[in-house]
Amino acid sequence: MEKKFLLVLTAACFLVPPLQAQERGVGVGVVVGDPTGISVKLWTGPSNAVQFALAWKSRDQFLGTRVSFSGDYLWHSFHLIKSEQWFPVYYGVGGVLASGGGVESALGIRGVVGLAWFPRSTPLDVFLQVAPILTLTPSTDIELEAGVGIRYFFE
Repeated sequence: MEKKFLLVLTAACFLVPPLQAQERGVGVGVVVGDPTGISVKLWTGPSNAVQFALAWKSRDQFLGTRVSFSGDYLWHSFHLIKSEQWFPVYYGVGGVLASGGGVESALGIRGVVGLAWFPRSTPLDVFLQVAPILTLTPSTDIELEAGVGIRYFFE
């Protein structure tokens, strides 16, 4: 009986595709808001990650579309919200480079604060974040970006 159990358990490990936990691996998805685009998250430790976004926003019919690339280093607090589900609060700092839309290219420092939901037993994270930006070039300015998104995590 014990040998059969071990055989079935071993076979199940090879036949059932593993689910990727959200706190490791690489997640790819979309973010919708200001701006809208593709989001990638790479875990670097149990509570740290880097996220990148390639996004765009339409300024108007005359100025065209502005494209931006951002990257942030994130810290996650998993114990601020007590729940059976995982709702980590995260915060971080990074940079953004934007171009197009009828204006000069811009470079800025970006902060980010967000709330994620990691549905248990799924390789997904759903997030809502706000990112204040201090634009450094071509002139100093303060902007605010916000978005909601979802990412699928791969092994």
